[in-house]
Amino acid sequence: MKITKVLLAAGQSSRFGQCKLTQQLGDTSIVERAVQMLTSVNSEPTYVISGAWHNEVHGALEGISNVKVLCNHQWQKGLGNSIAFAAKELGRTDRALLFVLADQVALTSDALKELVSGFTRQPARWCARYKQRLGVPAIFPPEDNELLRTLSGEHGAQKLLRDTSAKIHFVSMPHAAVDVDTADDLVNARHLFAADRLEPGGGQCG
Repeated sequence: MKITKVLLAAGQSSRFGQCKLTQQLGDTSIVERAVQMLTSVNSEPTYVISGAWHNEVHGALEGISNVKVLCNHQWQKGLGNSIAFAAKELGRTDRALLFVLADQVALTSDALKELVSGFTRQPARWCARYKQRLGVPAIFPPEDNELLRTLSGEHGAQKLLRDTSAKIHFVSMPHAAVDVDTADDLVNARHLFAADRLEPGGGQCG
């Protein structure tokens, strides 16, 4: 079964104070790095869901092949709404949906490939496990499309990942906990990159 790759990049960056996704991290911006990571997983197109900073995100990705930016004009309704928007726009009966947050800067393509490999072996809900909880990156099979389309609020797909009646598989991914919410987070991430500990196509972080 094919998998549609979705990068969630619609947030306001309220704690950062400006568009965090266009900030430099290593040799590229945060959002470009995330796209590079996703495009290296397979040859399928990468879809970026933009919102609050659509012009900035679109501009940063302009000219990159096999990437399509879709603007969620209701981004203010939270991460769940962006997931619902993606499911409505991209959900298909013969395709799963892979969701990744654009500011999960310590993720690697190897980690995503492990998630994809697990789904390929056993199609079901697959997600990352970090900090003793389940979260994105996550893959949802086509039968979840209707549920995904009903999501709203700031908790994203947690409703589905906490559903004890469903079979949920996970991959241990501690580096998925590293994100950029504040200026201090960005400084810390840059230190990791300077130490050559984070590479989009590499293995585990640190």
